[in-house]
Amino acid sequence: MNDNAPETPIVVNPSSIPEVATVILRYAAALLSGWLIRRGVMTETDLPVIQGAVMAAAAAGFAIYGTISKKRKLVTVANAAPDSVAVVAKPTA
Repeated sequence: MNDNAPETPIVVNPSSIPEVATVILRYAAALLSGWLIRRGVMTETDLPVIQGAVMAAAAAGFAIYGTISKKRKLVTVANAAPDSVAVVAKPTA
């Protein structure tokens, strides 16, 4: 028996939804500028804002992809580990 094993197993939630929702909300605020331009609140002279919105959308997509990828890797490791070390939580839907 390994003396470094935890007393209780690590429980891993396989859902990426909380992390993805956080990323989406963070970048939705930046994308709001596009809507403001379309409604006439901003003008085309606000080009840096438009460029910022495009960059924010790209960053959001990358962050969402990274979050999902990391979660899948963590779930794979947790599934491979003995139940005394890590357990993948069952969905509660």
